[in-house]
Amino acid sequence: MSLPILQWNPINDEYGNVKASIYIKPTLSLLEFANRNTSNGNRTMMVQINGTDHPVYEGSVPLAILDKTSDVPECRQNFFNATGLYLMTLSLTWNGYPNTNGAVTFYEGVLSESASSQSQSQSPTPSPSVSPSPSPQVVEKYETTNSGAKPVDNKDDKDYTHKKPKCGTDGFSGLTLFLVGLSFFILLFAIVYVSGLKR
Repeated sequence: MSLPILQWNPINDEYGNVKASIYIKPTLSLLEFANRNTSNGNRTMMVQINGTDHPVYEGSVPLAILDKTSDVPECRQNFFNATGLYLMTLSLTWNGYPNTNGAVTFYEGVLSESASSQSQSQSPTPSPSVSPSPSPQVVEKYETTNSGAKPVDNKDDKDYTHKKPKCGTDGFSGLTLFLVGLSFFILLFAIVYVSGLKR
């Protein structure tokens, strides 16, 4: 499966390193595939970048984490609701904008260690519809089960435009009103107490 890349941007990872990120408009089959790849808590998959005419990005096979552009709550307009785009953070150091956006191809199945270690020097042809058959030198270090696809959370990608985050300008919170009322009560008590002392 291959999709066009709509935009490139730099992004800081959790360690402060500047990584390359891309925006895509996914298909339902890609979202189902990504939801099956959540063993480490996020939607991680191996991809191949092509058509960028960039010496670093072209033909690279990085790991990518797929996220909705609305996964981080904030006060700005919800970019995902407006565009439906998803963000893919690549395991590539940011090396500037490419000449053309290019396309991203998604790998499915189990790749051998040699395929991932040689990914920078060779670009294997992905076969998204057929899982690669194990070669004699491949030794799997984990057990797999054929449990089928997990059901997709129907709420995961719905439009939540009716829920707007509170940014402080939308109104006063309960704590703010309580503190204002308490301050007013203390001020009133101080005035009554001081006026009682003057008598």
